[in-house]
Amino acid sequence: MLAQLTLSLTLPKNLVNQHLLVRLPKAKTLPHDMPDSDLLKTVLARRNLKVDVLTNTPVPANTANSTLMA
Repeated sequence: MLAQLTLSLTLPKNLVNQHLLVRLPKAKTLPHDMPDSDLLKTVLARRNLKVDVLTNTPVPANTANSTLMA
């Protein structure tokens, strides 16, 4: 079965067993209304990366309910 991409401007109510692809605008700072921004900030700090690396490289992270965000 092939994966299907569904576009949603808001977070789904149920994120159990899902993957979440977040597209961000090219910027030197993270948007304030980004989902799980604390998680991404933690991952970037742990890997010694800056926000502008996201323009070229996806940074995956697992949320507390095991959703994979990239």
